[in-house]
Amino acid sequence: MYIVMSNYPDAIPFLNLPSLLKRREIKFYIYNIFACLFLTSVAYPSQEAALPSAMSQASSCSSIAQIDSIKKSAQQGDAKAQCNLGIMYSQGQGITKDDREAFKWLSKAAEQQYAPAQLELGVLYSQGRGIKEDLRKAFELFFSAAQQQCAPAQYNLGAFYEKGTGVEQNWKEAVKWYTAAALQQFAPAQHNLGVLYAQGQGVEQDWREAFKLFSAAARQQYAPSQNNLGTLYVQGKGVEKDLKEAVKWFSLAAQQGFADAQNNLGMLYFQGNGIPQNAQEAVKWFSAAAQQGHVDAQYNLAWMYQEGSGVEQNDQEAFRWYGRAARSGNANAQFRLGVLYQLGRGTEENEAEARKWLEKAAQQGHEQARDLLKLLDNPL
Repeated sequence: MYIVMSNYPDAIPFLNLPSLLKRREIKFYIYNIFACLFLTSVAYPSQEAALPSAMSQASSCSSIAQIDSIKKSAQQGDAKAQCNLGIMYSQGQGITKDDREAFKWLSKAAEQQYAPAQLELGVLYSQGRGIKEDLRKAFELFFSAAQQQCAPAQYNLGAFYEKGTGVEQNWKEAVKWYTAAALQQFAPAQHNLGVLYAQGQGVEQDWREAFKLFSAAARQQYAPSQNNLGTLYVQGKGVEKDLKEAVKWFSLAAQQGFADAQNNLGMLYFQGNGIPQNAQEAVKWFSAAAQQGHVDAQYNLAWMYQEGSGVEQNDQEAFRWYGRAARSGNANAQFRLGVLYQLGRGTEENEAEARKWLEKAAQQGHEQARDLLKLLDNPL
């Protein structure tokens, strides 16, 4: 879900910017590799730094002697070694990846109430790796680890309550557990809690608190929060409007490869807001996001090619990028693609394809597509 900053009609030579209070950034976290499962469709690669971990021994193991030492300790019942060995099997760190062995050793450590192992094991249950998927069991394991102040488990618990995964949905419980993890400076929890404050879910809406939480996570280089912070500076919500600050935070997230921020930064360059207008830079950032599958950036890039703004005019490239965005359901792109088929620009003229895409756009309420279909049905 997005909070939309601007939505310009397609008839105006301007671009759509769905900017970006990202709604559900929900992932599961395991103790030593950070992100491992998305609960919702988040179209960007994970950019987080590694979470400080008690499991550093597992992640740094490389020699046969070290691995043998961990195996020996695990066989003697040492919970930390069992957890390390489970992680190594789970991730293929210095050893052949084997989910069943990972499950076996993590289970042994979890039975000793070792929180990192409970967290790791919960992830395996949630993903159905090495064991049949069991979201209720995953919830129980996260709950046990969360009670031991394991911040990633507290975060996962908040995510489960927020989505109603393995437990009945409960916004207040989601807030409670996100808060517990956020107080430990766990950036993803600070981010999701900020979103809940921004949207008034499970807590009274408070843009200042959202700004504060996004700021805390952004200072930890958490790209989604850097992007949201830029959005708040653009909108003047929770903080005084400041486009230069928006550019700063969008840039930081964009440089980490965060597609939403790349698209937003491209838009500010296109508009000349908070930064000198530069169509070439706009194309650069739209392209970076578009190549990651960002639908709005694909549309924006197509428009730049069609108009020859910041790049040499190229109907074939416009057709290609409109096509990608259209197939992902972007109504403006579907309309533009239909027009290109109708005119034979960037592709061979094809009225059947033109009608197909115009109808798809019209079904989404695109007024210009509806008007053009009427003209095609009733030519002058």
